[in-house]
Amino acid sequence: RLDLAGRDVELLYRTGALGCGPTSLALNGRELAFEREHNPYRTGGAEVKVAAFRERLGEGKNQLVVELG
Repeated sequence: RLDLAGRDVELLYRTGALGCGPTSLALNGRELAFEREHNPYRTGGAEVKVAAFRERLGEGKNQLVVELG
């Protein structure tokens, strides 16, 4: 659990066979669009627009699911 944008967010990682490189993000059960950060050595991280993240945050508990390759 952590505080993101002033809200309580539970962060859950689901790791696939590779164990790294984000393949999808979902906030409160809804897919969250992201752009991939450039990294010449490995799969880049996920960059999410703050406005898109904030509009999906709820008042109470929130859950962010990060799927890794």
